[in-house]
Amino acid sequence: TICPSCRQPITTEIVYRMGRLTFLLSAAMCCVGCNMGCCLIPFFMKRFKDVDHYCPCCRFHIYRYNRL
Repeated sequence: TICPSCRQPITTEIVYRMGRLTFLLSAAMCCVGCNMGCCLIPFFMKRFKDVDHYCPCCRFHIYRYNRL
């Protein structure tokens, strides 16, 4: 893609962040009875986190992909 800030052709750098889906899954697992540490699984798996896309040149925040 092309960075809207520095106008360079780039491949975005991604950073995983905890979002609503992460906390919702953890709370649901606690309610079901998985409270002996299993409810923490969503905090360690990338597939349950939101993704931020940054420009590697100027560190401009381009987009956030929300899982929920």
